Order: sequence, then C-alpha cells, then structure tokens
Amino acid sequence: MAWETGTATDHVDLFNKIRNFLTTNTDLVNAGENWEQMLGPTGTLVHGDQITLRGPGLTGTDNIYFGMETLESSSSDAYNIQFWGHASFSDTLAPRDQALKSPDQWVLLWNQPMTYWIIANGRRWMLVVKVSTVYSSAYCGFMLPYAAPSEYPYPMVVAGISYTGGGTRWSTEDGRSRFFASPGYNTMFTYWPDNVWRLVANYYDSSSSDNPRPGYRGAGFVHPTMHFNNYFAIGNNRNDIELESPDALEVTYNADKCFDGSYFLRDLTIISSAWEGPYDSVLGVLDGAYWIPGRANSSENIVNKDGVDHLVVQNLFRNGFRDYMALRLT
Repeated sequence: MAWETGTATDHVDLFNKIRNFLTTNTDLVNAGENWEQMLGPTGTLVHGDQITLRGPGLTGTDNIYFGMETLESSSSDAYNIQFWGHASFSDTLAPRDQALKSPDQWVLLWNQPMTYWIIANGRRWMLVVKVSTVYSSAYCGFMLPYAAPSEYPYPMVVAGISYTGGGTRWSTEDGRSRFFASPGYNTMFTYWPDNVWRLVANYYDSSSSDNPRPGYRGAGFVHPTMHFNNYFAIGNNRNDIELESPDALEVTYNADKCFDGSYFLRDLTIISSAWEGPYDSVLGVLDGAYWIPGRANSSENIVNKDGVDHLVVQNLFRNGFRDYMALRLT
C-alpha cells in the first residue's frame, strides 16, 4: 500500500500527479506494484493527452488496464478528469479505442489549486480531491472477489462521482452524483464474471433528499449503504436472499462509535441483484474502502482502527450521519 497527499495547481497538474505516483512511487516500486504506462506521452502531460496504464496486481502477474484524460468546458466552468477500465489491451489501438471498455467515469475538479490524496497498490487506486468544500473521489481497479481467480478472473470496478458527465461543474448537487461508497446512477460500473460491464447503483432518481428511489435499476448495489424504503428481496423468486423487514440493512442510520471509543467500519460489498442483473450473488468488497459513521466525525480525520490509519471522506457536499467513508492508508 502507498499513498501521498499534496496540492495540485489545476486539473491537468493532478492528471500528471496521478500518472507519476502510480508509475514511480518508491513504495510501489519497492513492492513490485508500480503501474506501467502502456500508451500516451511519457513526458509532462497536457490537456488533450490520453494515456493507458497497466496494474501488475500484488504478485506482478495481473494485467489491470485503465485509460485517462482531462476534459474542459470553459462555458460550463468544468475542468475534470475522465477515466475508464478495459479488460483487454492492444498497442495498436488508441486509449479510447480499446476493446471491452467500460462506460466513462468522471472526477469533478477545477482549474485552481486543490488538495489531493492518492492511495494505491498493484490492484487498484483511489483518489480524493478537495475542491472548495466539496470532496471528489474515485476508485479504479480490482475489488476483492468472493470467488477464485478461475471463476472471476477480472473483478474490475470503475467509479467516479458524476451522473451528468464530464462537462459538469464541480459544484453540482444532482442527487445521482455520489461517491463510490454509495454510488448514484451511472457512477459505478463492474465487470461481471460473464465478461459484461454492468451498472452498480444505490440511488436512481434525481432527488437531493435523503431517501431517493432505491437503485435496483442497476445490476447490483453496494452494502451497507443501500437505502431500502420498502420491502426488498434480492431474488426475483424471493427464495434466494431475502430481507424480512424494511430496516434489515439500516445499520447506517443508527450506528455510532464502538463501546471502546473506536469507529465502526463496515466493508463496502458489491451485491449482484437478479432484479436487473443476471443472477443473485455477493461479488466482492472494495479493497481498502469502508463505510464509517458520521457521528462525531468529519472529512480529513485520520481514524486508527486496529493499528491501521484511515482517511475519512464525505459524500461530495453531503455531511449527514450516513455520508462518510474511510480509506485505508497503511
């Protein structure tokens, strides 16, 4: 595991810092987990450049691909980063032309200085950026699957924050724009074992209230942050995994600190739902990311749990009790 924090002068500088951290960070290099740039300029990146990077996994034997570029719209005051995953690679194709490419994901930024945190290992990277009082974030790479590599060889997740796309200003408050601990519509996609990218969404509609429509129009959702406002069964036939009351997963409303004063961390688990997906299954957990209660908590807190430091991050502009996650740093 490796991480760094600092200040980027603008979105293009952050683009460079992400690439440089993943490819040259000393801790990643020493562990054999640094990412390799496969396509694109190797010098200082400028707006208009596209790159493709490959992650080696934790043993150096994986091939985890993603592409990235910057987007700008002066008329919308939007200065953002766009990224995507793909399950195959050809050095004869441009980054955006790779086969088995995921839908695009976006991190909403601006063209002014901003504080950032990058956290990575050979399997995945996570990004947090403070833009004014809003916290943008992203997850890109493998999750930890509940399956053997032969059963689920490419468990990739790409998650940004913007429902409305790369031309969106950082200050948008659309109810579907959310962080990856509780994704909104079109803000998280997972590569399923049957080699198809599918939507994972906890929230579907555009309401900015605390109780928008549950995200069952995605093929999956993230537990425990999915909000159920009526009876919900994961299986269409209601014989697979059932929740016997509307409060069965509402741990995020009432959770507080543990009796010993430490914070309560929950794995962020991606669950496939046969309502819209191909089958019922617990797919896996996000690597190094957890839900954490918002009571007596705030963004940028460093929470030590079992001797491990975690960075606390809020859900964009939201700061309610349910709107925080913790990212493992060490």
